[in-house]
Amino acid sequence: KAVSEAKKGGHLIEFARVFPSPKKRKHLLVSGVLAKNTDTWIKYVFREAYRLSGKTLGGDFQDFLAKVHGKTAKTEILKAETVKELFSRHEALKSSRPLDNKKIIEGIEVLLQIFSKGHMDHRALQSILNILAFNPIAPKAREAKFLVIGLLI
Repeated sequence: KAVSEAKKGGHLIEFARVFPSPKKRKHLLVSGVLAKNTDTWIKYVFREAYRLSGKTLGGDFQDFLAKVHGKTAKTEILKAETVKELFSRHEALKSSRPLDNKKIIEGIEVLLQIFSKGHMDHRALQSILNILAFNPIAPKAREAKFLVIGLLI
């Protein structure tokens, strides 16, 4: 019932984005149906909204899934190119000499952009910043590192 109301109201995408608590899922799902993760939840919402009973979801599901995740094929291509450029810039900064504070800080900013786009693990970024914190020739980088850690925590 909630799925059909969301579809009628034009809120189906938003409804599918929100993965409810186990207690709420129990009330929303048909008895015996389990949605243990967001992917299963999104599939369930799609099946209910379009009254599908088989395992095949069809080509429209990929479009629906992309909308739920807030992505389109075009933005994914642009995002990949941008991240590739960021990695190239970071490599260029790393290999340039002398490696002064300005370049180190710019490198940290590039790493933060890569991290914010979801292409770097939190632990990897933390490891890099920890190395910088103990670099005696980069006092300004240490200051930037502590600011960054404050933002991440």
